[in-house]
Amino acid sequence: MNACDYLPDDIESKVDELTNHIKVRDEYAEAIAKAERRAKVALKTSRGAAQEKTGIFNTEAVCHLQQACIDMSNALISLTESQKKAFENQKKLVAIINYLFSISIHNMASYRKVINDLSGKITMLSDSPEDERVKNELKEIIQQLKSHEDILKKLESHDHKLKELEERINQLGR
Repeated sequence: MNACDYLPDDIESKVDELTNHIKVRDEYAEAIAKAERRAKVALKTSRGAAQEKTGIFNTEAVCHLQQACIDMSNALISLTESQKKAFENQKKLVAIINYLFSISIHNMASYRKVINDLSGKITMLSDSPEDERVKNELKEIIQQLKSHEDILKKLESHDHKLKELEERINQLGR
């Protein structure tokens, strides 16, 4: 068995991991919604502070402005946390897709295994809106992999021809 014939055992687990990371997007979508709610609170507090009458002895305006700053800071922190979650998840998605792509270009067997596992995952998902989104993402990944199929076939054809030529050269050299 040579290196090209090697078929990794963890393709299926990587496909599962990919699916899970696509589903995790809802977690940071909720974090973004939380940040938006906090920003609306900050805006409301700021508008309230803007309505306050200012004067030397009026501390209410200052208190409202301080609260608006606190609310805005909380909104900014929430937004930052959601972006951090999104960025980390995107990095994991890219790493998994890169791995599956690199596995699939080694030979037709690994290519077919990756495509079949992704297709199998699609059929296992339900018809819920969340799973429909995951299905669409997996279909896009399959389409991207399939766009490289012709190149892989040409490489295998050239590899086969090269082996035939090496055999002929070895026979002539004997």
